[in-house]
Amino acid sequence: FHGALTHAPNKPSPDSDTAAAALKTRLLRLAEKRGSARLIELLGLYCWQSGDDAEAAALLDHAAALYPKDSTDALRATLYQADALRTLNEHQAAREVLAKLPQSPAVSWLSGKLR
Repeated sequence: FHGALTHAPNKPSPDSDTAAAALKTRLLRLAEKRGSARLIELLGLYCWQSGDDAEAAALLDHAAALYPKDSTDALRATLYQADALRTLNEHQAAREVLAKLPQSPAVSWLSGKLR
């Protein structure tokens, strides 16, 4: 790739930050236009991985709402949302999200991680 190693590894340039933000915005618009819960969930996971836990929680909540109610997809997105809230130290909000879910080993495990 042209210019592939012109920047230090793991240290994005301002241009790449701007390009990533623009791409994320375009993907979110496309996902909302198509009602694609999977793409919105993917963007939420990307935000979470990038350290933007608040945006991740919001996107994961949006994705869960688009999935069929009580589906495993909705459950997964909601568990991710609760975990993102936990990483923000929003333990009460995470508890409220988990309280809406049916009991399962995953819900019990994550509930045990909340203070």
